[in-house]
Amino acid sequence: MKFSAVVVLFITTIVSGAAASIANIDKDLVSIRKSADALKASVEAFPVNGGGTVPQANAIRRDTANFKADVDQCTKEVKATPPFSDSDSHRFLEIIKKYSPTISKFLNDIIIRRRSFENVGGVNAVPYVLEALKELGASTSAFGDAMIKSDTSDVKPQAQQLKNELAEEFHKAVDVYSK
Repeated sequence: MKFSAVVVLFITTIVSGAAASIANIDKDLVSIRKSADALKASVEAFPVNGGGTVPQANAIRRDTANFKADVDQCTKEVKATPPFSDSDSHRFLEIIKKYSPTISKFLNDIIIRRRSFENVGGVNAVPYVLEALKELGASTSAFGDAMIKSDTSDVKPQAQQLKNELAEEFHKAVDVYSK
């Protein structure tokens, strides 16, 4: 009788730990969406044809740091969670699909503003943007890898395709800022 009680307690602990981690991933995905929206908005507020201010550039820097921190936190949670159930795999993929256009928009907007970053308050901010793009690209790639590793086999191809599409968009932005 004691042995079965210990087994039940052990299984309950494992299941509740996995549920807590899934709940944390859900919260982290909401945070990622919010920080992606904030980053997109701060980039959109930066002028396309020059005249960007230091406070506007600092807003982009702040929102970039927040987005990266949220992505890194979710990556950590995903890695600490047992492989996802089929329903969680599909649900997470749909959530990520919904905000990936926001990331694509931010990357497109940052590309078309490249010349504007050449003179922000007398400073060439292009190297700083380039470094941030590289860091964000690495963070989103690590996030994608962690999600794919935890996904069920039927979701992995779609998740890999989405990861590859975003990686290509980051690559384009890095290429533009490398020139």
